[in-house]
Amino acid sequence: MKTPFFTRKGDTGESSVGNTKVAKSSQGLILLGSLDECNSVIGLARSFTLPLAEVLPEMEILHDSLLRTQELLFIVQAEIAAKIFPPKQANTKIITDKHVSEVEQVIESFDEVIPQITHFIIPGESTISAQIDVARTISRRVEREALLFSEEYLLSDSLKAFLNRLSSLLFALARYSNVIQNRQEHGPNYS
Repeated sequence: MKTPFFTRKGDTGESSVGNTKVAKSSQGLILLGSLDECNSVIGLARSFTLPLAEVLPEMEILHDSLLRTQELLFIVQAEIAAKIFPPKQANTKIITDKHVSEVEQVIESFDEVIPQITHFIIPGESTISAQIDVARTISRRVEREALLFSEEYLLSDSLKAFLNRLSSLLFALARYSNVIQNRQEHGPNYS
């Protein structure tokens, strides 16, 4: 087989890298799975942006922002994985204050375009915004799981701040998607 899609090594409920074996039910692997899930949903949303870019040039901005978010999530995954499966070299990519500032600047730039929020927003005004909102809710779970993980492994303040900003970034991107598609956002009427 050219690509080892399976190795049978995880059939007993453990994952291993090098000499380190970890139960698949461990908090670290649950966190990595949720990060992967979040990244995949962002990818699904991103896949819908480029076909629309031909008629909505702003969609390319959304595409690039979603792709950059995915790149950053890979850094988060590498940092978490290195805590579970210590690398032989100490050159693991990590989330830094620079990344947190980058996300904050992106949020601020989209805030200039989207209308001020005055109420809760019901998700689902467009396929893209709905998918980004799903990723946002997963990112909140990721943050909670990371805090549980941090009870066993030390997480940097930068990583915690990044995970806190992630849901805000995704909320801004979902709202931007609605704006550029000229979709009216609705709030709950509680009736």
